[in-house]
Amino acid sequence: MPNAPTNLFWDSCVFGALLYDEIDVYDLASIEQYLKEAKDGRHKIYTSSIIFAEIADSKIKKTGIGSIGDLINDFIGSTVPIDPSVNIMTLAGRLKDIKYRKGESKNRHLGTGDAIMLATCLYLEDAMGVKADFFHTFDNGKGPKKEVPLLSYHEWCEGLSGEKDQLAQRVCSLKRQQPIHPAPPLPLGPPSTAT
Repeated sequence: MPNAPTNLFWDSCVFGALLYDEIDVYDLASIEQYLKEAKDGRHKIYTSSIIFAEIADSKIKKTGIGSIGDLINDFIGSTVPIDPSVNIMTLAGRLKDIKYRKGESKNRHLGTGDAIMLATCLYLEDAMGVKADFFHTFDNGKGPKKEVPLLSYHEWCEGLSGEKDQLAQRVCSLKRQQPIHPAPPLPLGPPSTAT
């Protein structure tokens, strides 16, 4: 009997790294390997349908892919975009309403897209009964915005209490990590000429 697929949740920046062909910055081979394995039934990749608004088709550099819609259609059944419902958006609003703090840095907020992604991942378990084994993202706060980074989210939850702390702890319990494949394929070098 085959193993159940690993449930992955991808932030839009994972799709963006692949489609914008950011090979100098990110491990695109791992992303491609996850997609290939998803097509083979080893993973199911969930995301929010806001990727269709966050990924600019005009910036796609990856050859052979015309749009984010083309990519999702190529992996239909392996990738599952979830539309933001009223419940997801309400949860995202609650996440954005938290005033995050880390040391002397106070009153940081989640970006809207990040809040929707996290809320969708939590909703996936609450409403659909699917727990994400991993939440893949590259978001570690290196951009120009002063928003709470997703990879180090847990570091920004100082001083929270009550319902806000409970909600933040649910996010902290998500296994947030970069999509670095644990078993990358061995590189194949040129054929040996030795006899």
